[in-house]
Amino acid sequence: MNKILASFYAFLGIFASLLLAACAQKIITENKSSDEMLAKKELKRLNISQNGRGVKFFGDSHVASGAMVAAFRDEYFKDAASVGSVGFVPAAVSKYHAHSELSFENNGFEILNSRRDKYDDYALCGVVAKADENATMSLKLKKLKGLFGVEILHKFSQSGEIFTLKDANAKEYKITQKSPDIWEYSTFALSFPLEIKALKSGAELGGYKIYQKGDFVDFCAANGAYSSISAKWSDEAWSRDFAGFDYELFILAYGTNDALDKDFSESGFYNSMKSLITKLKSTSKNAKLVLVTPPPSPKIKKMPLVISALKRLARDENAIFVDTMAFVESSGGWKGWRKNKLVSRDNLHLSHDGYKKIGAFIAKSVKNEMKN
Repeated sequence: MNKILASFYAFLGIFASLLLAACAQKIITENKSSDEMLAKKELKRLNISQNGRGVKFFGDSHVASGAMVAAFRDEYFKDAASVGSVGFVPAAVSKYHAHSELSFENNGFEILNSRRDKYDDYALCGVVAKADENATMSLKLKKLKGLFGVEILHKFSQSGEIFTLKDANAKEYKITQKSPDIWEYSTFALSFPLEIKALKSGAELGGYKIYQKGDFVDFCAANGAYSSISAKWSDEAWSRDFAGFDYELFILAYGTNDALDKDFSESGFYNSMKSLITKLKSTSKNAKLVLVTPPPSPKIKKMPLVISALKRLARDENAIFVDTMAFVESSGGWKGWRKNKLVSRDNLHLSHDGYKKIGAFIAKSVKNEMKN
C-alpha cells in the first residue's frame, strides 16, 4: 500500500511540475504577445514601418569600413524625401569594422563571425553575440533621431526572460525567449541609444531590424570575407531576416580575398557568386543586381580573372556591372590615388576618402544605368 501511495504522490509531483511549466510558458507567451502588440500599435499610430526603399551591400573589408556605404547612400538617395531607416544590422561589429549608421559598445559578449568561427545557425550577415551573465551591448545612432521600430533577434536554450532593454527615455523592457533554441524577434518602439543587458549566460543576439520612415542602405560585410561566406549562414536567415524590408538593389562587392587565395579559380569564383545571387533572388524577386569589381591594387595579380568572371556573371544575370578599375584609371590611376592619399599604407585597401569616392561613383553609375 505504501509503495502504491509513494508512486501516486510521485506521479502527482511530476504532473504538478509539468502543469506549472505549462502555465509559466503560457504566461511568457501572453506577456510577450501583449508587449509586442502594444509596440506594434504604437508604431502603426506613428506610421513607422519598413516600407522605405532599401539597398543592401554584400562584401569584404572594402565594404566593412562603412565609408563606401555611407557615401553611396548620400549620393543615391540625395533627392529622396526621407532617409530615416537603418535596415538590418548584425549583432555587433568586429575589430577593424565600422557601421555607417550605428556605433556599438560591447562589454562581455563573445563575438562569433562566420568568416572564422564554427557555429551551426548563423543569422544573416554571419555574426552572433554570445553573452556572459550581466554582459551589455550598447547601440547609438550616429545621425538619425526619433522613435524607431526595433526588432531584436535573440536565442537561448530555455524559455524565459534573457535580456533587459533600456532606451534613451529610461524605459525598461524584458526580452523574452518564447521557444528554446530558436531564433526569435521581439519588437519594440524605442529611442536611441539603447542598452541590452544579459540576464542569462549564453543568451545570444543575432541582429536588429531598425526602421523609422524613409529609405535606407544596409550591408553584410566582414574583413577577409570570400564570396562563398554566405554559405555558412542558415537557410532560415534568408527568409526570416529579410522579411518586411523592400530591397530594390543588391550590390555585391567581393573578389579581393578570393583572388589572393593561391587556389583561386575564375570558375570557382563565378559559381560562389552565382550561388549568392540565387539566394538573393529568392528573397526579393524584383531587386536589381549590381556587381562591383574590387579596388585595383597591384597586389592582386589575378584581378583580370575576377573582372572577367564578374562581367560574364553580369551578362548572365542581367546585372549592372560597375568597374572601379576603369574609374581609378580615369581619375589619376593607382599611383595618383596614392599620391592624393586615397590609398592606405598597405597598398591594398583605400583610405576613408578613397572609399567615399568609390561609394559615390557606384551610386552615380547605378543611377545612370537605371535611367537607360
